[in-house]
Amino acid sequence: MSSVEKSKPKNNYLIALGSNIGNREKNLKNALDLLRDILRDMISSSVYESQALLKPNSPDSWNIPYLNMVVTGYSSLSPNDMLSKLKEIEKSLGRIDCKTSWAPRIIDLDILLVDDFILLEPSCQIPHPEFLNRDFCLVPAAEIAGSWLHPITKQAVIEHVKSLTDILCEKVSNICYSTVLICDKIKTMTKILGILNFTPNSFSDGGNFFAVDKALKHIRKMFIDGADLIDIGAVATSYGARTIGHEEEWQRLQPLLSQCASAKVSVDTYSHETAKKAIESGVGFINDIAGGKDEKMLEVMGAAPHMDYICVYSLVLPADRETIAKDMEEIMEWGRKKIEQAESFGIGKDRFIFDPGIGFSTDAKLSFEVIRRVSEFKQLGVPICVGHSRKFFFNTICHVSPEEKDIETIAASIYMLTQDVDYLRVHNVEWHARAFRAFKMFWKE
Repeated sequence: MSSVEKSKPKNNYLIALGSNIGNREKNLKNALDLLRDILRDMISSSVYESQALLKPNSPDSWNIPYLNMVVTGYSSLSPNDMLSKLKEIEKSLGRIDCKTSWAPRIIDLDILLVDDFILLEPSCQIPHPEFLNRDFCLVPAAEIAGSWLHPITKQAVIEHVKSLTDILCEKVSNICYSTVLICDKIKTMTKILGILNFTPNSFSDGGNFFAVDKALKHIRKMFIDGADLIDIGAVATSYGARTIGHEEEWQRLQPLLSQCASAKVSVDTYSHETAKKAIESGVGFINDIAGGKDEKMLEVMGAAPHMDYICVYSLVLPADRETIAKDMEEIMEWGRKKIEQAESFGIGKDRFIFDPGIGFSTDAKLSFEVIRRVSEFKQLGVPICVGHSRKFFFNTICHVSPEEKDIETIAASIYMLTQDVDYLRVHNVEWHARAFRAFKMFWKE
């Protein structure tokens, strides 16, 4: 053991946790509870899902997705002593020693980094030799320890994530997993749906990303900042916006989707022709901003059983301030009927996502009421998505440009986080992810 290690009163650890057997979230939570006994000032990341790492010819029964997360914390234990403690925790939680590597595990605990230590003993290697090759460790590590310098590469963790993104930019979602926040923080599965307005005239940031290179760069940034999904729209639908045909819409989208389409990308459209082509390109969601008015859209979605369908409450497009819903009950009843209609086309509740359409057919008063009572939509029995970001109704409490409404947007988002809304569609992903992380540190059910 080095003299530096002996003299240092407290060592800062970065530890990875993973589980792919049984109740994975409970296994992680139990491990966290035990880690608190040996780590001071412990901070935990969100939980990320990834496919199992397997060697060739591994049994098919081993191909079970992992839930992964990382924690940081201080301890006076040496790396070797810490490793022994981690093995004790694994054993106490039911992990059985298996001579075969890569087998499924109730819990897996690994030391990734310890301050700036480099330790190359047979029984304990610091940094973990595979840390930089495992995006399911790097991404959560960047969330809570992005500035930590890797002692060998001398680069910050966040820089390694950015490098990884550049390598995988052909399929940007390769480094992004479905975030599931664990129970001892906040009982929610809220996902951030980052907005990309690929238009010259959207109400908030139209024109800012209306070029393929700028759009791809912004998509990569939103994923790094914490987006779970990206929603790409090529047609502006705000008040007074000029409509375009599906040919022009696809002419805009095709060059972009050819480079970024994936299961983590949604296309925002009201054209069934555009939706069909987007599905063929490889996207994972269609965000129907016309709310299924065109039954051909429902036919397209019914014929794509692998796709999720976001159905937005909308009475008219583009949005019209004179055509609005009367009350919450009208929106709720519309949702019930739309779900029944979708089911008749083969779109089950398991892939139907309801958006109450704030700003499309709701005035300011009703928009605030929809957010305030958003948990009531859970009775529909489907996931809920809300797109409130930077919208006009905030003008009743602030008089700033759309780009300056992120403060009001985040306030509403944090409230909806506590209401277990499934998806929040927002422009400023970075600020949302940071605000959510801070809020979760204080929230208790």
